[in-house]
Amino acid sequence: MKSMTKSFLAVATLSLALAIPTVASAQDSGTWKFSLATSNGKAKKKIANGIEDAISEMNFVVRPIARGRLEDTNTVCKTLTFTLQSGDISIQCGSGKVFTTPADGTSKNVTGSDNKTPYKLSQKVVSKGGKTVITQIFKAEDGKRTTVYTYDSEKKALSMKVRVDSPKLDPKSLKYTLPYSEK
Repeated sequence: MKSMTKSFLAVATLSLALAIPTVASAQDSGTWKFSLATSNGKAKKKIANGIEDAISEMNFVVRPIARGRLEDTNTVCKTLTFTLQSGDISIQCGSGKVFTTPADGTSKNVTGSDNKTPYKLSQKVVSKGGKTVITQIFKAEDGKRTTVYTYDSEKKALSMKVRVDSPKLDPKSLKYTLPYSEK
């Protein structure tokens, strides 16, 4: 009985933590979909501007190499899908690879979208005052990418704020934010 009560409380807590109103269930699962809330061209421009700012202080010889690498790893997600199931959070960009970890921020070893590059990935879900925040952190040998997804239940809008840090980018970081709306 004690175990069943703990399980129910864990499920209820996770359901409340992901306070996205389109899926209201006492079960410990749900899927939420979002679409890019700006044109693809505007989103690409925001990312390109972030990349140019991040590499602006680099040596002109290295700059094109850094630009190409950052462009390859920072593409526009036209759709985002979040799935919460059995205490795990899964995030998918478009029809790409699904990344699943515990929703409590516990790290897990994964490979990137290329199925080769090793990363340590953590994803944490926190809800407070009508907003749900999912923090996703990919750590690699050469740096880290932090993506903070913030859902505003009143506006039914999601923002995706990205920050890429690497000793190779010092003294700057790549930063950009893209808007999404509920599908």
